[in-house]
Amino acid sequence: MFNLPGIGEKTQENLKNLGIENLKDFLFYLPKGYQDKTKITPINNLIQDQACLVDGVILDSRIILGRRRMLICEVEDDTGALLTLRFFHFNQAQKNCFIKNKRLRAFGTPKRFQYHFEMIHPEYKIYDVSDRADTQVRPYIALDAELTPIYALPAGMFQNKFRSWVKQSFELIKPEELEELLPEDFKKESGFANLANLYDALKFIHQPPVGTEISKIIQGEHPMMLRLIIEELLAHNLFLLNAKSKIKKEQAPICELNLKIKNDFLKNILFKPTQAQERVLLEILEDLKQPQPMLRLLQGDVGSGKTWVAALTALAVISSGYQVALMAPTEILAKQHFKNLSHWFGFLNIKVVLLISKQTQKLRSEIYEQIKNNKTNHQAQLVIGTQALFQEGVEFSNLGLVVVDEQHRFGVLQRKALLEKGSNNLKPHQLIMTATPIPRTLAMTVYADLDVSILDELPPGRIPIKTILINSEKRAEIIERVFQYIQQGHQVYWVCTLIDESEILESEAAVLIFELLKTELEKLNKKLDLEIKINLIHGRLKPAEKNQIMEEFSSGEINILVATTVIEVGVDVPNASMMVIENSERLGLSQLHQLRGRVGRGSTASYCVLLYQPPLSQTARLRLEAMRETTDGFVLAEKDLELRGPGEFLGVKQTGEMVFKFANLSRDRVFLPKIHEGALLLWASYPEQAEKLIQRWLNHKSDLAEV
Repeated sequence: MFNLPGIGEKTQENLKNLGIENLKDFLFYLPKGYQDKTKITPINNLIQDQACLVDGVILDSRIILGRRRMLICEVEDDTGALLTLRFFHFNQAQKNCFIKNKRLRAFGTPKRFQYHFEMIHPEYKIYDVSDRADTQVRPYIALDAELTPIYALPAGMFQNKFRSWVKQSFELIKPEELEELLPEDFKKESGFANLANLYDALKFIHQPPVGTEISKIIQGEHPMMLRLIIEELLAHNLFLLNAKSKIKKEQAPICELNLKIKNDFLKNILFKPTQAQERVLLEILEDLKQPQPMLRLLQGDVGSGKTWVAALTALAVISSGYQVALMAPTEILAKQHFKNLSHWFGFLNIKVVLLISKQTQKLRSEIYEQIKNNKTNHQAQLVIGTQALFQEGVEFSNLGLVVVDEQHRFGVLQRKALLEKGSNNLKPHQLIMTATPIPRTLAMTVYADLDVSILDELPPGRIPIKTILINSEKRAEIIERVFQYIQQGHQVYWVCTLIDESEILESEAAVLIFELLKTELEKLNKKLDLEIKINLIHGRLKPAEKNQIMEEFSSGEINILVATTVIEVGVDVPNASMMVIENSERLGLSQLHQLRGRVGRGSTASYCVLLYQPPLSQTARLRLEAMRETTDGFVLAEKDLELRGPGEFLGVKQTGEMVFKFANLSRDRVFLPKIHEGALLLWASYPEQAEKLIQRWLNHKSDLAEV
């Protein structure tokens, strides 16, 4: 694996966890920052919190006894300014090294303390001074010729050792061994002319010369950094194009939607589709007529009618003699789909089944048999469920379509597991839906393997939700207004959130709010002779309890539902036209928008009250202001990407499969349209180089190329 000193079996395992399995991998491991030890900063020129190198003479050292035992060393440089070095962890041998009149060179971060600066636990070297008559700071120790890289390393692996491995890797790997895979003609055609050589760019990033502006490297603006960013983004796009190409070579069932069945369906549901829904449905039906698998992402804001599109897509596949699997992220959402689609498809004699984890073994065995059965009268034609759909034991007879709802909650490997449920040498079509709008530039990179359809129109009659920001200190006033609102015949969600993702702590927070509201409600009920009912739902309740509470809220028996974010996706309650969100500053825009989408589904004006705990951070303030200014999910998605970056925007599962070494999708999105075009050019005109680029950057992800 490695031929470098100091790398044993345990270290090899640690390096493998960093993605380093050979010498070239060291070259592609990006430093997280740099130290500048190329110049000495006079003590009288120090800047608060700006790490630097100083050189001076030891005037005094002593141990101070107090609440904490400390070693103090006073240093003076040739400008006459003083600097204190402070150590909380030290031994006697270290104390004995700080000898008066010896010279010391230290690197650390200066902090202002009273009238002078100090450094806490700096790196340092002590050496003899040969001549104090010279007032100029002289390089008694040679200064570094390059900036010092800092790497993100696991516990027990040291920076100096890792730097030596990187340096040795550059010595052992010759420039010609790192093949240039971006042809000159391609650079000119794609607008990437004058890109630096790959080997030179990598060496520069690990060993920046004196005078390099660190900020330009960190911000991705330096030409050497840009060279690496562009190649990595191209490789990622090529990887997805390769994945799409592989799937398009597979055979898929040819399906068509019978016009009579479609018309019968529309008459039954008494629902007039929007122009956007009709347009998107036509795009999908055209895909289903092809003998290759459909790969389509359906984006639509909350309430835009994605379920209607999914239903007609499923109807086309089922009426052509194939099964459909619809996968939802939560049991609540799976049950809602089951309820709606069972009702919609009931008169067509289409057998719809629900498969979730919390079912009896007997019931699940019966459902397994119905899914596997290839006899029309007994076969489950539409199977709705959670991750239980792709567990061992689930065998489809003739799966023709996979619909994945809330794609951002599923990882690529989970989708792959469901696709493998296809049979008869046919790959099922894929329709992937999300109510979390994805900015166009991000979609071009993250979902370059998918065709994209957008529902950009809401059904007529939807009244925009009014969003209000209120300091949580005014909670009492909100409670009073909520009770008045309920007296007008409306229902209210009161959502409790915590920054900690612990379901236990979040549930406890909901219980506290529930008890507070219940106490106030009892007072009001007595005073006004009202019968306002309140209940609580959270993730720790048993499924049967949650279902019972949601059914009572849906039927109007419960007026106020105190809930955790478990209701982010869930049942539709048209009469619920107000939502109060506690600690709204702790949530991202995407989640706030999803929560807000639970109201505004009826014909009356709806309100979303965002309670916040002051003082607000700059980012939190910008988030909440964006929520107040617009209900457009696509506008909010762009803002969310800007504020949080792509990692948080896409969620843990998704970003775990698309971690970049040099690129940052938020920072570098200005390049993405050109990258997308460049990847298409490479794929078409330089297939050999395209394949090598994928191998260089994404070889370890080749098993995902079939999704």
